[in-house]
Amino acid sequence: MTPLMLKLHRWLGLVFGGLVLIAAITAVALNHQDQVRRWAGETTMGHSPFGRGPRVLAVDPGNPLAQLAGTDDGLFRSEDGGLTWEEAVLPWPAEHVVAIQFTPGKPDEVHLALAGIGVLRSLDRGETWEDVALPFQPVEGVRICGLAIDRAGQLVVLTRQGIWMRNTVGSWTERRAPGKSGVDSAAVQVAYQLHDGRFWGAWGVPLTDGVSIALIVLVATGYGLYSVRLWRRRGARQPRSLRPLVPAPDPHAPASLPGVAAAAAQHP
Repeated sequence: MTPLMLKLHRWLGLVFGGLVLIAAITAVALNHQDQVRRWAGETTMGHSPFGRGPRVLAVDPGNPLAQLAGTDDGLFRSEDGGLTWEEAVLPWPAEHVVAIQFTPGKPDEVHLALAGIGVLRSLDRGETWEDVALPFQPVEGVRICGLAIDRAGQLVVLTRQGIWMRNTVGSWTERRAPGKSGVDSAAVQVAYQLHDGRFWGAWGVPLTDGVSIALIVLVATGYGLYSVRLWRRRGARQPRSLRPLVPAPDPHAPASLPGVAAAAAQHP
């Protein structure tokens, strides 16, 4: 490896190592958000959508004080216009809520869309929820981006590949953009799943934790080794005036008495 490549490698590590360290630490923190919140101390914001990554809000058309708020990791209900909140109990983990929609003409019915999980329905204004059967599997990469209900009661689900529409009798119809086969979108979904660990299923979190911890150790030890090397170089380059001066022996100086006696003893 040439000196130029060594210098480039060193400076790239110094400049971008910090960014790698930040990415690795935040990846571990995001994988264990609940533990981080408990470690940081739970506050009143922990019992509301605020501070939990709020995404969407829906207001009950029959009762403006009743509200539903979706976050990155939960669904919250309020019955007093948002003054107090309680977390709703769902049959699935409420990850990445992307849409909440009340059904026109049916004030008790509300639908909830979770990006990588599926769609839920409630018939009692959000107190209890049930699964809505879909013609595709969000957990296999068909990510949900939105949801709507028209006046006729048709459910419309927006995905990265296209739009799915369910009529009032339960039949689904798919709408895709012309010329789109979905192959590219599927590849992108696989890339996303590999990136966030969902591709590995239950092993996703341990694997991403392991990779992140390995990066943290590599960057930290790299900085440590560079610091030690820099400290040693500075020590070797200290001014001569600071070093202890030991006079060199003079070859023309007369020998000391002990030296003369020793020479006489060896050569009588």
